[in-house]
Amino acid sequence: MYFEDIKLSMTTEIAPAPIPKEKMIAFAKDYDNIPLHTDEEYAKNSPFGKLIAPGVMSFMSVWAKYLEVDFFGKELLAGKSTKIEWLKPVFAEDTLTGKATVTNLVKRNAKNGLVEISIEAYNQHGVLVLTNVTEAIVKCKPTATAYFAGGCFWCITPFFKMNPGVLSVTSGYSGGDEPNPTYLEVKHQKTHHRETIEVVYDPTLVNYTELLDIFLSGVDPYDGEGQFIDRGFSYTLAVYYQTEEEKDAAKAMLTKLEAESKEKTFVALEPFKFFVPAEEEHQDYYLKHPEEFEQELIESGRKKK
Repeated sequence: MYFEDIKLSMTTEIAPAPIPKEKMIAFAKDYDNIPLHTDEEYAKNSPFGKLIAPGVMSFMSVWAKYLEVDFFGKELLAGKSTKIEWLKPVFAEDTLTGKATVTNLVKRNAKNGLVEISIEAYNQHGVLVLTNVTEAIVKCKPTATAYFAGGCFWCITPFFKMNPGVLSVTSGYSGGDEPNPTYLEVKHQKTHHRETIEVVYDPTLVNYTELLDIFLSGVDPYDGEGQFIDRGFSYTLAVYYQTEEEKDAAKAMLTKLEAESKEKTFVALEPFKFFVPAEEEHQDYYLKHPEEFEQELIESGRKKK
């Protein structure tokens, strides 16, 4: 299970873990050899009245049953137990059951996240006998990125956001060499950047060719001077490829488009340099300013497409 699929309060039932007396005594003699665990006469005269299980054995019996659940599967990278509390004695021939609950989630980076699991174990009488907190490092879903200059980045973003395989779309600038372009500089052709979007996607749900199709369906590929009402180099079209495979896929799609339409396309195919996210006010503009965005679509001519 990938990190993104795990939700707070998800609970897994842990199968019964018996504590057989003979096995318990053998374990105690090897690892915790004190009379309370190994000598029935001694234990009978103790405050407990009978043999009690070593705390480590009680925990490990429950832990082994939890591992059988295989909650994370092959996405588990590492884990550790951070806190164990023994609340009540566990006796020979007790049977422990339990549950494991997700109590915290922290995404560490693009590759993995930290999952906190809290385990509660009960005896056959429903008494809580021990608790445990475990941390697991779990893989994030594999992602890939794609970069498209489609004219006004406000307008092209929704086309991608509608696809369930797209995880995020960020508006920004790419193509030029200026390290810190601003919206006004790019808009007024003061740089060599184009308005560009960064698309982070799950390649198991949508592939690069499908993203190219989304891109071309939201633009006018036959306009070499800009897009709709937005004119100038910064509003021209480009595919910024990161691999030769991406370049070939884009080239093949444009060749097919020209053959079908008998028109020349104006979509630059350029190697990706770097991407600079735009100012926050330009991110998800269509959600923040729906009325202004609708007006932009109408005035620009995109609404007709």
